[in-house]
Amino acid sequence: MPYDVDFDAPPSVGTVITYRGRRAELLAIEPRTRRNGEPGWLLTWMIEGRLATSGLRSESVLWVREKGDA
Repeated sequence: MPYDVDFDAPPSVGTVITYRGRRAELLAIEPRTRRNGEPGWLLTWMIEGRLATSGLRSESVLWVREKGDA
């Protein structure tokens, strides 16, 4: 099954992909340490006016809750 977000290395800020039929623009890249101690990356996306995060290879994104969201 292909991933919705699929990169071998961090893409450049400003990269645009199609995420489930929607335009997603990469806003930020942050290095992270995975639970197993391996290095990883957190990608922050803007998708139709909403912020979301993912790893380099993800089946889905995690939507960022805005203040006031239940």
